Amino acid sequence: MRAQRLEREARERERRAEEARRQVEERRRELENGRIRTLDRVISNWHSARLFREYLADVRRAADNVELSADLTQWLAWVEDYADRIDPLKPSPQVPEPEPPERSEYASWMHEHATLPLFDPEEP
Repeated sequence: MRAQRLEREARERERRAEEARRQVEERRRELENGRIRTLDRVISNWHSARLFREYLADVRRAADNVELSADLTQWLAWVEDYADRIDPLKPSPQVPEPEPPERSEYASWMHEHATLPLFDPEEP
């Protein structure tokens, strides 16, 4: 009887240790995935800002000897402002805000914080 209880306790400790290792690895993967999503967003914004500025330069070159309408001038000012707002290098490079967890990561968090069972199904 005592040997069975000790064996059950040893299995339970091993199960908990394995679960803890699994959770650490899952959290590491989630952090890595979040960093990748953040980098993708930052690079996308950086490319977009550069493309918008090229557009502005091309429009201004195309209208070199022509007076721009008030509407076009307003539009170009808005595009320039927007490019500045999304550019990760403006006003100066900083560590980007991380992406929020994906839905599966929320499920993982809920699993980690779920209420433990009130009884041990292996307990007699």
